[in-house]
Amino acid sequence: MKKLILIMALLVVAVSAVAQPKGLSKEDKERFFNGKAKMMQKELKLSDEQMEKFLPIYKSFQEELKGIKHNREKADSLTMDIAYADVIDRLDYQEKVIKVQKNTLKELKSVLTPFQMIKFLEAERNVQKKIMDHKRGRKEHREKMNEHRKRKNEHRKARGEMKDSRQKMRDFHKGMSEKE
Repeated sequence: MKKLILIMALLVVAVSAVAQPKGLSKEDKERFFNGKAKMMQKELKLSDEQMEKFLPIYKSFQEELKGIKHNREKADSLTMDIAYADVIDRLDYQEKVIKVQKNTLKELKSVLTPFQMIKFLEAERNVQKKIMDHKRGRKEHREKMNEHRKRKNEHRKARGEMKDSRQKMRDFHKGMSEKE
């Protein structure tokens, strides 16, 4: 059971570090948080009364996670000392996240049912995964649209070249018929 919780915690850490919105306005961040909170309500099947108590705790949880700094080194140009320091930094980061998760779970004991308590970290991971999948889908869509634009521009260019070559042929034939 402890291993399962640790694995889920590590997954939450990995996904939450990536899924944080960057460069958003205060209103956008608030909308983003409210969307996540609604997804958590659905995942945990929280009543409206539970949701009222859950929101401030969940908001604090999210803010604490954002406040934990984590440095990542690029793996291609590492020395053994830098790689070791990076791994230690990752473990320290995970310890801090687990501490925040434990404190949050203590606060949620008075809000959640036993089933919801067990499901909390898994629900958080599922919400983060959905966010990442959505972002990935938007990215893939943008990439497809860019590829489509590129092909369209190439097609236009080829059409223009064909038009130019046809005009050259017409001019050539016109010049040939004028010589006769």
